[in-house]
Amino acid sequence: MLATKAILALAIGAGVAAAADKPAKHAPAAAPASKNTPASGTKIPTGVKLNDADAKPFMLDSHSYNGLRSDDQFGYLFTHFTSTDEQVYWHLSDGDDPLNFSPLNHAKPILRNNLGSKAARDSFICKNEFTGKTYLIANNQSLISPPQDYQAAYIQNYTGIVVFEAKNDLLTEWSAPHLLPIAPKDSLHVFAPECISDPAKKQVLIHWSGATARDQTQRIYGAYTTDFHSADKPFLYFTDGPNGVGDMTLFKLNFAKDNAKNSSYVRFYRSDADKYAVRGQISDNGLFGAWRDILPLNKSDPVTIDPNTNNQGPLVYKTHRKDQDEFLIWVKDAGDGYEAYETENIRMLPYTRKTAPYFPQNFEQGQVIGLCRKQYDAIKAKFYNSGRRRRGIRLDELVGLADVA
Repeated sequence: MLATKAILALAIGAGVAAAADKPAKHAPAAAPASKNTPASGTKIPTGVKLNDADAKPFMLDSHSYNGLRSDDQFGYLFTHFTSTDEQVYWHLSDGDDPLNFSPLNHAKPILRNNLGSKAARDSFICKNEFTGKTYLIANNQSLISPPQDYQAAYIQNYTGIVVFEAKNDLLTEWSAPHLLPIAPKDSLHVFAPECISDPAKKQVLIHWSGATARDQTQRIYGAYTTDFHSADKPFLYFTDGPNGVGDMTLFKLNFAKDNAKNSSYVRFYRSDADKYAVRGQISDNGLFGAWRDILPLNKSDPVTIDPNTNNQGPLVYKTHRKDQDEFLIWVKDAGDGYEAYETENIRMLPYTRKTAPYFPQNFEQGQVIGLCRKQYDAIKAKFYNSGRRRRGIRLDELVGLADVA
């Protein structure tokens, strides 16, 4: 097996914003039977495999530009929200450094949503590899307006998400937002939406953490779309028996040995059975394949990314190293925001905790994508505030910085 170095960052929610993605204390309920539902215990990765066969100068993968030549890859973009403002914020990497970032647009929102609850939490960028169009989707449920705790947000009866469409491949111009209904009519909430192109169906799979009036245990639901203006009938995508699961992220692996079949994925998710810790799984035969747990070499070691509990919001992205495949994984810690982990073998635990002087601190759930050089330069030219190049500033520093013109 090809040695693979990966950095994983898991985000743990802090304060009110973190509460929005924690599981509610409902009694476990059996999931309704569905022919579309994988067997209990299967789990799915969050990542979109992008194909650059169209010979475009740059193609966006939801996590990295797998279709680009290695010399085109440069820089990373972190999209997220804050605990005091549920809009779309961006950080840009310090050059091609995958761990050190600077706030963009004077730490003000890049995109604002004025529809529904007017929130745009948990932002996620993905490209429909079959049409070439890029979208940013987000959670439309607000915990700030009006102020409410997680239990109240859990039963807001939301069925849709917010969608922005990129007007160019540089990601510098975006459409006005629109709402897209995706969940069952008796949906209680739609948290942490993500999407990935499914080569088997030639459509994009949108998946999210949800619950219904019939089954109030949080599970992963899915629905297919081709244009992000309508979606097919929702279905139960992943369940862990009576245990709640949430914040699932899928990623298409780009190991050399997988190029022929093009079907290996990794996924990370919050496991309620493990006291809200983050676990990982691997499938070598597609999004609906046989998922197996990522386990430690030493059976006595923890089976979760972070040995501590109360984690959520995992994200994963591929770095641009030329000498080997390398991935970063972030996990959100309720106390300190995101934590980063690195591994030379994403298929086996444990991963190694990483720190960096300008690693983003105390920001809420989102995603990191790899960029190409043209995108990095265009984003930096439009949104980077050179007079205030303060990388990785903490959330409590944003108040003063946001007012700088």
